[in-house]
Amino acid sequence: QELQEDRELGEIVRKTIPSLIARCEDESRMTQMDAVELLGRFADKGDSQAIAAATKLLEDSNAHVRKAAAKALTLLQ
Repeated sequence: QELQEDRELGEIVRKTIPSLIARCEDESRMTQMDAVELLGRFADKGDSQAIAAATKLLEDSNAHVRKAAAKALTLLQ
């Protein structure tokens, strides 16, 4: 049951990947962190746009955003 719910959630999130990539440039640090974490979990491994968005956040002034971006990159590459 739980595994099926995870799969369904993953499918829903995958459809929102372009929106998550855009949200990585949001003014809100929390929105950026949430977006990049979801990209790391649900974007396809090797997705060049997701990798580019996460890489850009490695330059962020906020350490929490940088940490979330680094974690996402390990999952995406």
